[in-house]
Amino acid sequence: AHGRKKKLRVSQGKRKNRKSSVRRRRKLRRNGFLKNKRIEKEEAKLAREANKNFKNVSKQAKNNRKKTIEAIVIESDEEIEGASVDEVVEATPVHSRRGRKIVLPQRYRK
Repeated sequence: AHGRKKKLRVSQGKRKNRKSSVRRRRKLRRNGFLKNKRIEKEEAKLAREANKNFKNVSKQAKNNRKKTIEAIVIESDEEIEGASVDEVVEATPVHSRRGRKIVLPQRYRK
């Protein structure tokens, strides 16, 4: 009987450790998730602001600027930064290149 008691105590300790490690993992995952969400929010905000700027431009000016307007590149990438929006969209159909996100105003998304 005495031996069995000892075994029980050990298994409880193991369970306790496992619980805390699971909790720790969950916490880390949650923090990462929140961080990603914050980044997404910032990107959405940039896209919204850019969109608003385009809506205030006359049609003729819009067509002229379409060729020269710069894309907002997050974590800048030299190859993309100087390119026009059309070039950027053609080069990056998924709006991302080597892990860097490109935020484009809605009307330029294909």
